[in-house]
Amino acid sequence: MGASREIIGKYERGDAVPFIEAAKKIADAFGVSLDFLVGEGVNSSFDKKTLKRLQDI
Repeated sequence: MGASREIIGKYERGDAVPFIEAAKKIADAFGVSLDFLVGEGVNSSFDKKTLKRLQDI
């Protein structure tokens, strides 16, 4: 994702919040939506694979 270990540690500790571009890369790396990543929104409990399956139905 191109972020340093130091900044990743700050994200994990809650000392910093990633810019939206970085948050999108993190969500993509884990295969989840941004809603899921931040625990907000209607689809926050579904990963991208589950969301795709629901949309296909």
